[in-house]
Amino acid sequence: MSSFNSPHTDSTYALLVDGDNINPARMEEILNDVQERGPLKTFRIYADFSKHTASSWKTVVESHACDALQVYSSRPQAVDLTMSLDGLECLSNDETCTLCIASGDRDFTHLMRKAHQRGRKVIAYATNMHVSPQYINCCDEFIHLRPQITAPNKTPNKNAEMLCTAELRVLVQEIMESEAQSPVHPTCVVTGLMARNPAYNYENFGHNSFKQWMESLGFLVDDRQICSDGWR
Repeated sequence: MSSFNSPHTDSTYALLVDGDNINPARMEEILNDVQERGPLKTFRIYADFSKHTASSWKTVVESHACDALQVYSSRPQAVDLTMSLDGLECLSNDETCTLCIASGDRDFTHLMRKAHQRGRKVIAYATNMHVSPQYINCCDEFIHLRPQITAPNKTPNKNAEMLCTAELRVLVQEIMESEAQSPVHPTCVVTGLMARNPAYNYENFGHNSFKQWMESLGFLVDDRQICSDGWR
């Protein structure tokens, strides 16, 4: 994760994982992203591990220093409720805690609102295909680790791709122009993008870094500034 996307360096992090809603194969990416942001104080995975469908979590639990919390219940919301209560406890016990929720379930929007009421940040990770707009809008940052699917006999819609690129370029330019000081630091653009849509993360647009994403839009980026190509 680029340092441009890690503005909360003085925070500690609590990563709570909905084992019923997250693909275990993507946990390494999620965990690495959180650890690059700052110290990971709490790492818990919640599921009914007695079910055969949860057996794929065994490798993750054995490979990392995490707490695997067994949730016995026939109620489908049992994991959500347990996670939400623990999330509130994390917020109460650590005044610098940034809450990281690995789930695409919109039941967690209540926990997110409580975090915001206490002045805390919320980062969400999802691996399911469809996530509700309400859930995304409740996050400070949303990272969607969607499966890479190539449909046969179909070509990308280049017109739609060009439109998206043009709109994003205009949005970044507006953020830069709204800054009172020059040069504009990349973190200002990151913050401005997240404020408009928590899903404006370089990973959601298929790039490996914020710098690479901005360069694809026609901007130049270094550690100190971002500007339109040819301005420097």
